[in-house]
Amino acid sequence: MKAVHEENVFVTTLVDFYALPPNFPRYEEAKKIQDKGARLTFLENAIVEDIAHGNHLPFLKPYIQLHEFEAFTFTNMKGFESYFSEQEADMKGLRAIVEGFENPEDINENKETAPSKRLKQLIRGYSKVVDGNNIIAENGLTQVLSKCSRFRQWTEIVIAGVIN
Repeated sequence: MKAVHEENVFVTTLVDFYALPPNFPRYEEAKKIQDKGARLTFLENAIVEDIAHGNHLPFLKPYIQLHEFEAFTFTNMKGFESYFSEQEADMKGLRAIVEGFENPEDINENKETAPSKRLKQLIRGYSKVVDGNNIIAENGLTQVLSKCSRFRQWTEIVIAGVIN
C-alpha cells in the first residue's frame, strides 16, 4: 500500500459491514458500540490505524456500508415501477418498505430481512446482479444521496479528495 503514503493520491474503500471477519482490525471492540453509525466510523478509523502505523495519512478515507448495496433500491418507487409490473412485483409490499424507512441504510433487522432477501420475496425472479443496479440507476444518484446520509457523506469526502 505504498500509494497510501504518497501525497498525490486518494485511497478509499467500499466494504460491506455484513460478515466482516472477526480478525478485522478492532472488530471485537466495535461489537460493543451500540450506535451503528458510530460502530462503522470506529471500524473505518481502525482501518486507517492498521495501515498507517502512526503515520498521518490524510488521503486514506475508508468507507464501510452498513447494510447491503440493495438498500439503495428502496429510496423511492420509481425504479420498481419502471422495471416490474404488478404481476411481477408486490408493489404494496415494496411501497411499505420505501415509506417505512426514512433512511434506507437502516433496512435490515436480521439475516432474513436484509434488503436482498426482501427484494427476492417481493419481486418474482429478482436478479441481485442485474435488477438491483437497474433499480438504483432508475431511482437516480440524487435520490440515493438525499435519503442515505452516511453514503452521501462518503461521496462528498471522495469528491473533495479527488478534486483537491
